[in-house]
Amino acid sequence: MSERFEHPVPEGVAPPVAPYAAVVVAGETVYVSGQVAFDPDRQVVGEEIRAQTRQTIANLERCLRSAGCGLADITRIGAFVADRADVAGFNEVYAEVFSPPYPARTTVVAGLSDRILVEIEAIAHLPPGSALAGREDG
Repeated sequence: MSERFEHPVPEGVAPPVAPYAAVVVAGETVYVSGQVAFDPDRQVVGEEIRAQTRQTIANLERCLRSAGCGLADITRIGAFVADRADVAGFNEVYAEVFSPPYPARTTVVAGLSDRILVEIEAIAHLPPGSALAGREDG
């Protein structure tokens, strides 16, 4: 991967086991790979959609913080829910965390790994004054 990109390592988030970065900063844009309801030891937190959504959003926030931004800086979310019946519970927690104007969002019902009910990826914009915002890349 190019040296022009930053790859901050979030604390408190299980590192990926597959070949990808959890967070990539390109210019003033932050890309967060899909997060799930893992604790730092890769154990699933929660057995129902609301608990898993809360843990997943907490992991997403940790990833964003590692890059110098937060949930309020998200411009787009991609959400993957394992069961159509869980979309309402997902939306309930989502509405507790995010407020209007909401980020753009796509929600897909998709097959996920064993015991994982939700996965969330995000794109955010670094706020002015962030350590990485406006950095000149070589």
